[in-house]
Amino acid sequence: MQEVKAKIGRLENIDNEAILQSLSEGVCVIDAGRKIAFANRSAARQLGCDAAGLLGRNYDLVLFGRDKRLSEDELAVCPIQFALTEGAASHINEESFLRADGGVLAVEYLCSPVFENGAITGAVVTFQDIGERRDIERAVAAARDAAHETARTKAAFLANMSHEIRTPLSGIVGTANLLMETELTGEQRKYLQMLQKSVDLLMETVNDILDFSKIEAGKLTLETIDFDLRALLAETVELFAVSAGKKKLGLRCAIDERIPAGFRGDANRLRQILNNLLSNAIKFTETGEIRLDVALTGGDDARPTIRFEVTDTGIGIGEAQKARLFQPFTQADISTTRLFGGTGLGLTICREIVEMMKGEIGFESEPGRGSRFWFAVPLAASREVGFPADELPAADADRRAKTAARELRILVAEDDDVNREITGKLLEHLGCACEFARHGAEAVSKCAETDFDLILMDCQMPELDGLAATAAIRRQARPHRPTIVALTAFSAVAEREKCLHYGMDDYLCKPVTKDALTKILRKHFSTEKSGVNLDLEADFVQHSLADVIAPETLRTFLAIEARGEPDFVSEILQIYCENAEKQILLLADDLRARDADAIRRRAHHLKGSSANVGVTRLTGLFEDLQIAANLGNWERIESLISETTENFEFTKRRIFERENL
Repeated sequence: MQEVKAKIGRLENIDNEAILQSLSEGVCVIDAGRKIAFANRSAARQLGCDAAGLLGRNYDLVLFGRDKRLSEDELAVCPIQFALTEGAASHINEESFLRADGGVLAVEYLCSPVFENGAITGAVVTFQDIGERRDIERAVAAARDAAHETARTKAAFLANMSHEIRTPLSGIVGTANLLMETELTGEQRKYLQMLQKSVDLLMETVNDILDFSKIEAGKLTLETIDFDLRALLAETVELFAVSAGKKKLGLRCAIDERIPAGFRGDANRLRQILNNLLSNAIKFTETGEIRLDVALTGGDDARPTIRFEVTDTGIGIGEAQKARLFQPFTQADISTTRLFGGTGLGLTICREIVEMMKGEIGFESEPGRGSRFWFAVPLAASREVGFPADELPAADADRRAKTAARELRILVAEDDDVNREITGKLLEHLGCACEFARHGAEAVSKCAETDFDLILMDCQMPELDGLAATAAIRRQARPHRPTIVALTAFSAVAEREKCLHYGMDDYLCKPVTKDALTKILRKHFSTEKSGVNLDLEADFVQHSLADVIAPETLRTFLAIEARGEPDFVSEILQIYCENAEKQILLLADDLRARDADAIRRRAHHLKGSSANVGVTRLTGLFEDLQIAANLGNWERIESLISETTENFEFTKRRIFERENL
C-alpha cells in the first residue's frame, strides 16, 4: 500500500486513471466534502457494486453504513475523517467495510491526506481484502488451541493410565518376589528370574514414556528438598554394583574432597540422571570398567557447580549417530534397540532435567573405545544435612523423636466406610491404633482436641475436602505439628504438588497397601522407639475368591483374618456390596437428571471403594466413568453406567456364591 501512495504522488504526465485502474488494491479518493470522488474497479469489485454507484456518496455511509465523524464512544475520530480534518495518515491492520449486498468485507487499509497549496483537499484510501488471511490466522489459532487441548487430554489420560498400568505391574512384582522366597527347582528359579527381568524392563519403559509425556505437556517439574549428596552417590553406586559384578565389570566412584555433603534441590531427579547414565554404561560395556567422577568446577560456596562424569570402556558411538543421540526415541542404531532394549527416551529425559536445573549435558565417544557422558549443574548448598540431633532446630528435633516411648497417634480421615475399615485394619496389622473422621470438618475438630502424630487425609470428602481441612489444621494455633499424608486415587505430579501446596507432607496413592503404609511410617517416624511392627509379612493362602479379588488385596485381607478376625473378608465384602449397590442405583437417577457433577463424585467414590476391596474390573470402569463425566460425554456416560451395573451384578453374584453372604 505504501507503493500505491508513492505512485499516486508521482503521477505526472501519465494516464493517472489507467494506473489506478490497474491496481489490485481498492482505491477511493475522498473530497473535502467527505464524498467519494473516484473509485477504481478493484474497489467497486470488493465492495460488490459498480464504480458509478459509489461516486458522489458519503464515504462513511458507503463503507460503514453510518456517520463516522465520531466513533461509537464519541471520543475517537474515524481515521479517514482524521485525515480530512487534521491531515494525518493512518494504517489500519483490520477493519470491516460494508458490501453493497449487506455483507462484511474484512480489510486492511491505508488512509493519506491530499494537500493542494498547503490546504487539505481530500484523502486517498487504499484497501485490500484480508478475509482469506484472517480465516487462515483463525484456523491456525484454532489448531493451536486444539493442540493445547490434545496435550492436556493426553496428559490427563497418561496420568490415569499410570495408575492402571502400575497396579497390575506391582502385583506381578510382588508375586514374583514371594515366589522367589519359596522352594523352587533350578528350572523354576531360572524362569522366575527371566520374569523379573522382563517386568523390570517393562517398568522402566512405562516410567520413560510417562516422563516423556510430562515433558511434551510441560508438566515435568522439580522439587526442592535437603539431601546428602555423598549418601546419594553411595546408594546409587551400590545399586549398580550387582549388575556390574554380573558382567565382571569394575565400578569405581571418585568424589572431589572439596564438595560438601549437604545440598538443596531435586535429589530424585539427580538420581534419575545418574541411574540412566550408569545403566547405559553397564548395558553397552562387555569388558573393562565403569567410573563415576564427581568434581567441583565452579560457582561459589552458596551455589557451587558440580560436574558428574560417567566413563565406560564399551562399544562407543559413531560420528553419524552422535548428532541424534539426545533426540527422542533414538539410540545409536536400530540394531542397538534389538540387542540391548530400551525406549531411546532416557537421554532425552536427562537433557530436559539438566536444562531445568540450569545445567549442561554432553558426551565424548569413539567407536570401540568407550564413552564419557557428563553433566554439570549448579546446586544450592545446605547446612541442614548432617546436623547432629542436638544441633537440629527445635521443631525438627521434636519431629525426629516425637514417637519415643509411646505409640503413634493416628487419625484416618475418610468418608468411605470400606476405605476406613481397610486402612484401619492395615494400621492395626502394623501395630498401630487409630481414630476415624468421616469428613474434613470432623478431622479439623478432632485435631483441635488431640495432638495426632499422623493424619491420613482423603482428598475428596463431603462438607470439607481434604485440602481445605489440611489448610484449616495448619492454621490451628497448636505447638504440635502433625504429619499429614494425602490419600488420593490420582498419581499425577500436579495432584501431588497441589497436596503439598495446601500443607500436606506426603502423598499416598489408592488403593492403600501395607507396603505403602510401611514406607510412610518408616519415612516420617522413628520406628526403633515407636514400637511399631513394620516388618510383619503376610503369607499367601489359597481362597475361593482368588479369581474375584486382586491377589495383593486378598493377601492383605487374609493376613487380617489370620490375626484373629476369621470373618473379615465376608464382612468387608458385605459392606462394599451394600454401599456400592445404593450408589449404582443413584447413578441411574443422576443420568436421568443429566447431573454430570453428581456422576463424577459418585464414580470417584465407587472407584476408591472398589480399588480398596481389589475389584479391579469395576475400579477401571468407575475410573472411565469419572473421566467421561468430567468431559460431559453423555453417550459414553450412559454406556458406562450400563456396563458398570451389569459388571457389579456379576461380581456380586460371584462373591455371594463363594462366601454364602
